[in-house]
Amino acid sequence: MGALIGFLGLAGLVVAVVLLVVRVFFKKGLGYKNIGVLAGVALTLFIVGLIITPSTKESFNAGREAGQQAAKNSSTVIDEVDGDEGMGENNIMAEYTIEQIEDLSFANVYRYTVKAVVEPGTTKQELAEIAREIAEDMRETKRYFALAIHFYDYPELIGDMAPLGQWIDAPYGDWSRADEAKYMDYSTHQEDDSELREKDWSKRPTQEEIDVYVMFRQEMNALWNEIDPEEPTAAPDEDQAIQALADVTGKSIEAVRSDLQKVNLWLSE
Repeated sequence: MGALIGFLGLAGLVVAVVLLVVRVFFKKGLGYKNIGVLAGVALTLFIVGLIITPSTKESFNAGREAGQQAAKNSSTVIDEVDGDEGMGENNIMAEYTIEQIEDLSFANVYRYTVKAVVEPGTTKQELAEIAREIAEDMRETKRYFALAIHFYDYPELIGDMAPLGQWIDAPYGDWSRADEAKYMDYSTHQEDDSELREKDWSKRPTQEEIDVYVMFRQEMNALWNEIDPEEPTAAPDEDQAIQALADVTGKSIEAVRSDLQKVNLWLSE
């Protein structure tokens, strides 16, 4: 029984390695996370099978070393995905998640914006490669005429300007010319990555500073709702919002202002 379980685990590890090779070199098949899960389950079965088979101690030790190496490789894949084609297998890009897809189509002109969140440390080059991967999938699923991808490092910042910039795929690289495209014809499409940003990650706000900024934004929205719409020059009092935050968080007014300034600089630089 133990030998059978061990064999199934070993077979699973082999399959995971094959899927990983296919994904890295051909960008097809299961995603990295799914491959990582498969490798993890297979490794567990392999180790359990060997543990309950005492007569295979030497094989277990050899298999454990191979399994640990496979697990290490699988863990790396979960956190990182491969980079530009032709740049070599050591060129990797950061993991990302798609938080929102917004449909901005009109008539028969299909336009979409994607809000993607990446991990800290992501470079401009990696952002461009992530964008190309998203665009490839979107061409298959949405058949877009124009696509804009906005990059964030905190999902809480979605709704503000994208701190890591945006990437566009559209006719001649121009979002406004989406109506010049033809359905499923990307011959005139060009990438525009001029607005992607190479960030200094040492200046990245902390989660606590982001939380203060989000509360400030909510407080300002609430104050806006209290303003009489018949008074077009009226505006909410930022000092009032900051005082409210200081009362809620227990921070000083100066500390709240410092948090807000750091986030605003992160959004704009």
